[in-house]
Amino acid sequence: MKDPFDILRAELVSAADRAALPAPRKRWRWLRRPSRPVAVLLAALVIAGAAAAAVLSLSSSQPLAGRVPGAITSASLAGYRYTIAVFPQVGAGTAGWESLIVYTRPDAADLVQGGGTLGYPTATGPVFGGGTGPDSCPVCYARGNAVTYVLTGPQVFAVRIGSHTIRTVTSRALPIGDRAAVVFIPAKGRVFLIPGDGPVSVGKHPPGMKNVLVLAVVPLARSGQVIPRHFMPSPASSSSGSSSSGLNSASPVDGPPPLTWMAPDAVSRWWPLWGFTVPYQGPGYHAPTRPRPGVCELAQHGLPALHAQFGHTIAWISPVPDALGEVFLSCVDTEYYLHGWPLQAGVLLDGHRPGQVLGPIPGARPVPGQPDMVDLPLGRFPRTYDTPVSADSPQFSLTAKRVGNAWLVVQGGSGLAQRVQVLNALRINKLDLHHLTSGHATH
Repeated sequence: MKDPFDILRAELVSAADRAALPAPRKRWRWLRRPSRPVAVLLAALVIAGAAAAAVLSLSSSQPLAGRVPGAITSASLAGYRYTIAVFPQVGAGTAGWESLIVYTRPDAADLVQGGGTLGYPTATGPVFGGGTGPDSCPVCYARGNAVTYVLTGPQVFAVRIGSHTIRTVTSRALPIGDRAAVVFIPAKGRVFLIPGDGPVSVGKHPPGMKNVLVLAVVPLARSGQVIPRHFMPSPASSSSGSSSSGLNSASPVDGPPPLTWMAPDAVSRWWPLWGFTVPYQGPGYHAPTRPRPGVCELAQHGLPALHAQFGHTIAWISPVPDALGEVFLSCVDTEYYLHGWPLQAGVLLDGHRPGQVLGPIPGARPVPGQPDMVDLPLGRFPRTYDTPVSADSPQFSLTAKRVGNAWLVVQGGSGLAQRVQVLNALRINKLDLHHLTSGHATH
């Protein structure tokens, strides 16, 4: 049976899609009678004669890492520390970012909520992601605040989230040039973010769902005007879990199709990193058992226990000239297995100009004693969907090493020490920058 939250998410996205392109007559009627917050904002701009007047009507964003306010109870997120993390996609042929919130408290298990496969911001897609959470603990909303965030491109000065108008901020935890807005919203159930110029009506909620809060997100320029955009359905899957956001944008697949391979014993001896799927093997189709030739290739040495399980290569590289802000592009990925732990490895290039010097991993910090290595803690995830997170649960954290003008990254495993061990055993065996196209990578 399909998850009722998935049903609602699809319904919200469909409703937002319809609302994003209203009939011309209705659109002009809306322009003649703007909502009161927008009318007040525009009037202030006219009177002051400068965009600075808009600043006075805005609320400040909460930080990307902090503490959930409120009284600590068993049915609340109050008292938890939260961290909003943005990290690169690792799958070969993809360009862009993913996000999640990690909630931690000394006397409780960690909670992790994925924000979905986000891609990157463009001129017509200024909001490229966001979320709230956690999905895994809906009772946590009973008497508290939901930490809600929106990720935007450089051109977004503020965002309207429901009745809140929040000025966006920059942070070293974000890709260079991108911005974010964070707000605490009182909620008694799941919170869904959808694109829109105002409230969007949806059908009857699926059975068993109560107190669901739906909030429209509107990007604003420094002038106070709404930034127009083209809305597209969110991706069907994500390597960071389910998303409570309908903001994620996807573009047509113009990049190279990934070439899949899988070791013969992969299914019987291991489980994949959270959200990653073992390639299909069924009647009439069996993927090659060794990596296919590609523009980027990985090799290993000195660690016999490290077993390559499956992966993807690409035959050419498609830069992403329409991206605003920093963006990385993956040219190869391999899922490894080491002493019972899954790890995902990949090679990241600059998405605008592959082969040029690329920027830092957002939010990552240097690894002591390991030159050119950085680490981004992203919490642990359950081995299965019906088991709690514990000290021996696999990590989703990411560690990376600069190799020339590329990042060699390893995600998952038992912890930082194991990821460092794997990074030191891997090398980029091939990096061919002669096969470039003018198309767009998948995001």
